[in-house]
Amino acid sequence: MAEDSADREAGILVIGLICNILVRPVADKHFMTPQQEGELDAAGTRAAFVTAPADPGWLAVGIPIAIGVWVTLREAAKLFGLT
Repeated sequence: MAEDSADREAGILVIGLICNILVRPVADKHFMTPQQEGELDAAGTRAAFVTAPADPGWLAVGIPIAIGVWVTLREAAKLFGLT
């Protein structure tokens, strides 16, 4: 049983290593030139900051994440003998 867990963890580490090796920089063609940035600034199309509209849909993601964090912290407290 413990060997299966160790093999699984080693496999995940190998997959992570391969993913890190495959990451490449973004090509220069995808960046804006300073002239293009200046044109956007002059046109007033670049906002100083982005505001997201109020969307109650975040509850569908936020509540399960909060529950997961709570369960994780509760189990970690047991592990360290804090409860």
